[in-house]
Formats: sequence, C-alpha cells, structure tokens
Amino acid sequence: MSDTQSSSIPSTSKGNKNRQINKREKENLYQFLFPPYVHLHQHSIFFMNNLITLDELNHLIKFASTTTHFIFDTESDKYTNEPAIMQIYFMNDVNVESPMLLIEIKFIESLPSAHRQQLQQLFNNIFRYNSHIYTWGPLLFELFPFVEYGLFTSPILSHIHNAQVRFTSWFNNWLNTATLNSNESSDDPTDSIILHAPSIDPSLFLPAQLMNNKKLLLNELWSLQDAIVYVFNQYLSKQYTLRKWSIGLDARLPNRDPQFSSSYRRKLV
Repeated sequence: MSDTQSSSIPSTSKGNKNRQINKREKENLYQFLFPPYVHLHQHSIFFMNNLITLDELNHLIKFASTTTHFIFDTESDKYTNEPAIMQIYFMNDVNVESPMLLIEIKFIESLPSAHRQQLQQLFNNIFRYNSHIYTWGPLLFELFPFVEYGLFTSPILSHIHNAQVRFTSWFNNWLNTATLNSNESSDDPTDSIILHAPSIDPSLFLPAQLMNNKKLLLNELWSLQDAIVYVFNQYLSKQYTLRKWSIGLDARLPNRDPQFSSSYRRKLV
C-alpha cells in the first residue's frame, strides 16, 4: 500500500483495527500462558425460551426467593447490536448447585401468557428490594436494551454493585497488603494468590505491581479477563464474545438457526 493510500484511511478505522489486533494478540498470549478458567461454584443451566415449562419456572421462582446475590451479564449480536442473551447466576454457597439462566430473548416471544407472567414474577423475585445484583460494568447500561421486552419494570429496587469499578481499589489494597505481609514475615507467607503467581517473563506479561500502577496512572478500568488472569492466574476466553448470539443456544429448539453446529453452541454456552 502506498503512503497516499495509507493516509486516506480514516484514523478511527486504523485505531479500531489496531485495537482488534491487540486484543487478538492478548487473547493468544493468555491462552498460551495460563490454564482455562474454572468456575468454582456448581451450577445447572436453564435455557429460558419457548420450551420452558411452568414447573421449571415455579422451581426457579422459589429458588430466587431464597437467594440474595445474583450475577448479571448480557450479550448482543455482533454487527446489529440487537439484544440477544441475558445471563443470570444465582450465587449461593460453593457446594450448592445453583441455577444459571440463559434467557434467549428472541425465543421467548411466543411464550403463553401464563408462562410469561411466571417469568415476570421470577424477575420480580430477583429484583426485590433486599437482593444484591453484581455486574462487570453498569447494570442499567446492560439492561436498557432489554426493557422493551416487558420482562421487568423499573426502577430496580435491588442493591446494585458494579464490580468493575470496585475492583481497581480492591486490587490495589490487596496487592499492597500482600506485599507488606510478605516483607514482614517470610516464614509465614500471606494466603494470597498474587504472591503465588507463576514466574513469567515480564517482557511477555507485566508483573502484578506494574500492571496495577499502569491502571492507576491511566485511570483505566480492568477488563474481566485481565482481572481473572491477575487474581486466579487463569485464562477466561473472550474469543466468542463478539458473535451472533440469537441463534438458539438450546439445541432442543426446533426453530434454532441451522447454520450453526451443536459443538459451536456448546462453546458459546
């Protein structure tokens, strides 16, 4: 490509391309250096779509009424940015097999009225005044595209926690405390994951203290992938984040998108 051709490319396009390359390089590096992330809590997946039964909904409503903490995430389709998936995890004791809801928003449109009412009741139980909702990013930003589907009402009365905002100060305090404890007593090391991090070439992977300083200096929020790498020394794959999600993840759906294989669906789940 000539210099003239290169200069004609908008700087925003170049910047987006560079960011995509950097993300891909980081993805490959993390995958090479660290084992896959392992979910510590037991969970059972519930596909929330036109096949959900009233018995399943009633079971989830009761479970939600005895659960106080919930983790939320959402996914939109690549290119169209249309809302596709709501993911809700019921966070209980590590030994309790808790529900993981995958709400396939494009596949609940023909729910019978009785089922829809129960699904709305489930959201009412989750968003009650004494529950705690955790997200990696602002909850209202995540939920706004889904409001039009009438599954929940606003305002949301729950206690909302943006873990991404809190992580920076928590990690900084944790790192400083771990370092202080390590310096004071080498015979009685602190029970800290950071201090037991693997020794990796710093030219490939920034040490925790340097990464922490960089984030603080730039006032930069941590990505969930970076946070898991530095706390658990595990790799959380983001390869399938920017994808088409409204394909029918539930292999039982008769109207699922036939272009995608069952193995591909399992990777998304």
